[in-house]
Amino acid sequence: MEFTVIKRKNKIKVIIENNVKQINKDYCFIAGNIYNINELDNSSKSIESKLIDLYNRYQDKLFNLLNGNFLLILIIAGEIIIVKDKMGSKRLYYTLINQDFICSNNLKYIINNYKTDLNIDRQQLANYLSYNYILEPMTIFTEVKKLPAGMALKFNEQIILNQYYDLIKAYKVNKNKLKNYDLAQQKLEQSLYDAVKMQSQNYKKVGVFFSAGVDSTLVAALLKEAKKEVHTFTIGFNEEERNEAVRSKKIAKHLKTKHHEYYITDKDVEKIIKLVPKIYSEPFADPSLVPTIFLNSKVKNMDIIFTGDGADQLFCGSNVYKEWNISERMTILRQKIQHLKNKNVIVYNPYLKSNRQLALYYPLKSQIYNVIPHQFSSQIKFMLNDIKTFLSCNLFYKVSNPANYYGLNLAHPFVDNIVVQKSLQIKHKFKYYQNITKYILKNIVYQKIPQSYLNQKKNGFGIPLEKYLYNIFYNDIIKFSNYEILKKQNLFDKQFLKLLKKLQNKSLDRRECNIIFAYYIFQLWYQEYIEDLWRDKT
Repeated sequence: MEFTVIKRKNKIKVIIENNVKQINKDYCFIAGNIYNINELDNSSKSIESKLIDLYNRYQDKLFNLLNGNFLLILIIAGEIIIVKDKMGSKRLYYTLINQDFICSNNLKYIINNYKTDLNIDRQQLANYLSYNYILEPMTIFTEVKKLPAGMALKFNEQIILNQYYDLIKAYKVNKNKLKNYDLAQQKLEQSLYDAVKMQSQNYKKVGVFFSAGVDSTLVAALLKEAKKEVHTFTIGFNEEERNEAVRSKKIAKHLKTKHHEYYITDKDVEKIIKLVPKIYSEPFADPSLVPTIFLNSKVKNMDIIFTGDGADQLFCGSNVYKEWNISERMTILRQKIQHLKNKNVIVYNPYLKSNRQLALYYPLKSQIYNVIPHQFSSQIKFMLNDIKTFLSCNLFYKVSNPANYYGLNLAHPFVDNIVVQKSLQIKHKFKYYQNITKYILKNIVYQKIPQSYLNQKKNGFGIPLEKYLYNIFYNDIIKFSNYEILKKQNLFDKQFLKLLKKLQNKSLDRRECNIIFAYYIFQLWYQEYIEDLWRDKT
């Protein structure tokens, strides 16, 4: 659901799905879900009235009490208050232009109404080409910011930001409180069960985005235990090496879900890529957005859809964490060898396969990564950094925008307040044990699913990007790269033109493929929102 709040000359206007309201009294609006509202106030009042009463009672202390995936908008005595949930599942843009305060969950409104006041931030464009997304609080425009996770914004005469939840502080307070493995597993499983039960309790038609991995399988299994009829939705690829639909179907049959699978074709990709700028109003180029959009477009008549997002970052599930741990060990070993031999050796350079891993060595990513306290191990620092950046700025943005576009309601049980707290309390070696990622989650799910069903390499929602660049996307990219167009944009230098030449020669490496894809998505976005420069050049 799209919304925009504008304050101009002490008059406040709220626009929800093109419906305009002039606000002259206290007001509340929720984008998303707050699941524990009845625990805080069990009266028969509306949710909005309860939240206004609760804010008047608790003031800013209320924000920490709320459990859900939400943006909360309160207008109290003429003051605008916007609260983003602790893990950042929703996106909010805000700006102050010509004494107008504007905030919206869709950058489109700000662009369409204030385009002449906006300037593309060249530094963020460079970062976007490196990471495929733009980190909070920055945006593609110098004049617009994003509200970070766990943050509340107030506006009366000026913008005041309050970080009501700090992940690093929460980790310091909670770490190693659950030192007994059996107790940790028991409490974690109970908190996950409680989360899926609470988040599904008001809905009849419940679905799961199902990838045949540990996270979505565990969510589906717990939903079945909560006596729910569960629908599972899986995407299939015609390339055998990346197709996980067969395994998904096997697991879904074991769980006795109502299973739906959809195979994506090249024709589907051609249609989807043109929708990207309409769905993502800020440039975003994670290649897996293509199958994500496709799968969202296929889901019909569901009250709520569950995801497994957040599990990798909270429970050390990504292989990049394993690679990072190995690189750290190798660095220490080489340093010891150097010390023992008392001579210079080549410094270990962890040039790993993961694009995000390489991004750590770019200035901006390194700067953010180094903010995490030094007393934590490198692997833990990497995970905490991913929660603060990759989870909120990439994963949630990737799934929430197509869901909004197609009118789907999402739930993310792994970032439930209690589940997150248990994750922070669990000893790290219970998450990563003897080079096994997500160790504790796997032990929970193996009690529900035969281990052989899950002990296979998982490809995720990856696409054959190189193939698409050289075929489906190629003509468009070449059109966008007309010299006159690039000169008029004045955003890309001669060095970048060499990369386009490599595209023509079909000699791009993996990282260069990601950069060219990000460039392509940026040009689609530029055409949609800024200026159509290439129509007359085709």
